Amino acid sequence: MNGDGAASPTTTRIDWEIDLVADLITEDPNLTQALRIEYFNPESFDIDYDPWVAADQADAIANKVGIRIGRDKELTLIAMLGDQCVGAVWSTWYPDRERQTTDDEDDVWIYDFDVVSDPTYRAAGPIGLKLIEAALDEYRHAEHPRKMIRVYVVNPKLITYLERHYGFENEGTYSHGAAHMTYYGG
Repeated sequence: MNGDGAASPTTTRIDWEIDLVADLITEDPNLTQALRIEYFNPESFDIDYDPWVAADQADAIANKVGIRIGRDKELTLIAMLGDQCVGAVWSTWYPDRERQTTDDEDDVWIYDFDVVSDPTYRAAGPIGLKLIEAALDEYRHAEHPRKMIRVYVVNPKLITYLERHYGFENEGTYSHGAAHMTYYGG
């Protein structure tokens, strides 16, 4: 609060971000430090957990929080606390032929992803936001010369967060609060 009793911009922003992650309880620094975001690779032998168990745990989280993963998407990123999967990203790339203006022009490639995080592990911090950042990092490092992100966002608070923090554009909001969003950044 400032001197006249009004909330300062910093306090409002912090309160809003805490509210964004669904009234995040106090973070446990040990859990936050132990959280690992990694690429899902079932062929890797250099990991300390069973990748197929982690994939099953990721699917269970999606079912628990009511997110239906698109069947064209593959599990690409997982958030791990020890041998427990606490969140995941499924993603896909596909060409958008509608944005191609000539036959000689490269296709515009669209990156689409779904994110889930287990609300049981809120003490580990904003897992979903960390997974979104990792998905954006994957997008930024893709070698497609013309690319964009198109996602369907079901959390109304996340819509505002993506607009303010990353420059996503809202293509249309639905009556139930979800929206299709795009991102053209590099």
